[in-house]
Amino acid sequence: MQAMNKKKMLKGICFVLVFVLLFGLFTAMFMPKWSFAHSDETQTRIQAFYRQEKNSHDVIYLGASFAYCAISPLTIWKEQGITGYVFAGTGQKAWLSTYYLKEALKYQTPEAVLFEVGAIFDEKEASEGNNRKNIDYMRWSPEKLKAIKTICDNTGESKKEYVIPFLRYHSRWRELEAKDFNLRGDTGYYMMGTLAWQTTRPASKKKIKKYEAWKENEEKASEVKVGDRCRETVLEMKKLCEERGIAFQMVRVPSLDWSMEAAQAVQAFADENGIPYLDMNLCREETGVDWNTDTPDKGKHLNILGCRKVSSYLGRYLKENYEFETKLSEKNRSFWDESAEKFARISESYEAKGQKK
Repeated sequence: MQAMNKKKMLKGICFVLVFVLLFGLFTAMFMPKWSFAHSDETQTRIQAFYRQEKNSHDVIYLGASFAYCAISPLTIWKEQGITGYVFAGTGQKAWLSTYYLKEALKYQTPEAVLFEVGAIFDEKEASEGNNRKNIDYMRWSPEKLKAIKTICDNTGESKKEYVIPFLRYHSRWRELEAKDFNLRGDTGYYMMGTLAWQTTRPASKKKIKKYEAWKENEEKASEVKVGDRCRETVLEMKKLCEERGIAFQMVRVPSLDWSMEAAQAVQAFADENGIPYLDMNLCREETGVDWNTDTPDKGKHLNILGCRKVSSYLGRYLKENYEFETKLSEKNRSFWDESAEKFARISESYEAKGQKK
């Protein structure tokens, strides 16, 4: 009798294990694959972060699409010998960046964390689509569960459908393509979080003229302020970094989706809280961004040409303001060198073609 009970128990355990395995495989197949350029490579960027050599990055870059369109760690490595990863997501809100920071610090011990502030005035929750992109491919952890709770408390969405994605995606069976069966993701990815956007759509002359009319030292009465939610979030990121002896800094990459009032409001917030802040919209000659050639969407983001220019400037800034000691293994150093050359060739090739419209 005892032997029969053990046999039944063993069968039951095997059944559960097989069920869990199959359920996991089906869930992975049915989840959308945000792994290609037209979908911002969000899945690939997140999954590749977990494949990075542990404690190999000097800088972690946080934020939304502004960050991953404008910052190339490979360019910064090639020119300054500083490693980094753009751990950012589409439409990512500041509070979600905090969870990304906590997740990043489990695997990396950077000298500096740079938060791109393009979304710092946005106090509203993101769309479900963007939240899904940011959450679904994070590894399971307390941070992921807390992020899910925060999102669902704010939006009323189902926590169950975030925890068990199959409940949300089971109806995708008619849409499945070959890429949906590639459960390992893009294992050849080397861009370190950057989206190399190879499209050019010039900004309008009117928008460029308005942008160029900014006066850096001009004081303007403005009601633009960093909201309470974003303020608390940024200060939490600062505290997390300080507790670990990591430098925390805010940056704003060039964008026509910005204003002098916004720049001054963030500077005031930075000064008030002792946070270093670099607004590259006020360093136009130094970055050399050309809004006729370096934007894919009429001035909101930067394409690969603008990304290369901004990254060169940012790399020089980092070199002048921080001290780094590269922690790469010899094998990984070779990978970085090869990857940086690939990125440079892609950029040069796109520039030589005259930028596709």
